[in-house]
Amino acid sequence: MRLLLYELKKIRNPRVLLPIAALGLTAWFALLGDFLSSYDSLLTHGIYGAYQTEMSARYGFTLEPEELADFDIPAKKAALVLEMDGIIADSPVFARNAVRGFAAYEAYKNRDFEDYASEEARAHGEALAEMEAVLEQRRDGMSLDEWYASPLMRYRCLLALERRYVGYDYEISEFVKFLDDRPVARASAERIRKARNASLIPYFLCGDFALYAAVTGAVAVFFTLLLVSPLVVADRQRHIHLLQYSSAAGRGVLRLQFIAIGLSALVFSLVCVCALYAPILLGRAGSFWNAPISAYDTGGTEGMQLYNLSFGQYVLLLAGISVLFCVGAACFAFVLARFSAGNITVLFIKAVPLGAAVVALTVLTLKGALTYSKTGAWNLLRGRFDLPELWLCGLLAFAGVALAAWLVHRERRVDVI
Repeated sequence: MRLLLYELKKIRNPRVLLPIAALGLTAWFALLGDFLSSYDSLLTHGIYGAYQTEMSARYGFTLEPEELADFDIPAKKAALVLEMDGIIADSPVFARNAVRGFAAYEAYKNRDFEDYASEEARAHGEALAEMEAVLEQRRDGMSLDEWYASPLMRYRCLLALERRYVGYDYEISEFVKFLDDRPVARASAERIRKARNASLIPYFLCGDFALYAAVTGAVAVFFTLLLVSPLVVADRQRHIHLLQYSSAAGRGVLRLQFIAIGLSALVFSLVCVCALYAPILLGRAGSFWNAPISAYDTGGTEGMQLYNLSFGQYVLLLAGISVLFCVGAACFAFVLARFSAGNITVLFIKAVPLGAAVVALTVLTLKGALTYSKTGAWNLLRGRFDLPELWLCGLLAFAGVALAAWLVHRERRVDVI
């Protein structure tokens, strides 16, 4: 036990931990800190404006039919149409183009041309841009809040909201037609349709958090490799292993080093992931911890969540995937260190491709994790069978542990190298 504690102490080297902490702060300010400001902005400046946030504040995490009726989207749209009719009546831009109401503006906007490069089509586009600027009340120095407060932007946000919470049945039915080869995605879409697509969690939250988790997972893998890689090769560089191999007990030191590396990777990756997740979850995003994420949304980052989870469960699964990748990478680094001829330079030359491969897998797995996505080679697996992300990271961790365990078992019989 004392030997194991000693090996753990060698890994917790302040000369390694302090640079890792400095790099962690740099990663936060350079890569991750913008998530907080973008999250706060999207609560009022996304495809639903501030309406989805307002509904969540009034009705909780899910929307019941009577609550949808109480919110009265048609009445809000009608009020905005009346407001825009007044703006149109007072604007010479609309009068020049014989547009005398919002319905006429919509008809003008949807005109078709045989040749969109013609002079008539060009003039139509210029006039339409002028009219749109009037309805959006654009001016120099206009803030994003002011733009979203314009009647046309509020009307567009209500249309998007109506498409999600009123027109979901048609949207999902059309979507399901393309899912014959994705049974998990098809079953998820049907479940969401039966539940009226009622989740009020911000439409962007899961997709954006998965992207954030992909970056933090990559950072955690990189830091874990920096922490655990030098242990074995440092002993061999100082030729301590020659003394260890002179006795049967000494040959067991490599086994202790394997255990120390595995434990350190597990604990360190947990600490790293928790430290990087905390600023997000302690803010406004954390208030949705118990909110159901199962929803279909054409405006979201990934379109549809495949599993009936709460946001908190989703976060824990992403954290678990990151930790498994870190443990697997640490075990492979242990094997590489054993065959690096006691040379730290050789180790890092070997570790760079390993780190790059695991970091790439981590990003590809966590970006859009547990969702249906139509892009990317890895995403072709999503929706075809359950939880391919967990299978991948679990297999990687198992392969790393198994290979390292085989190496430790082999070490008791090999010649000194």
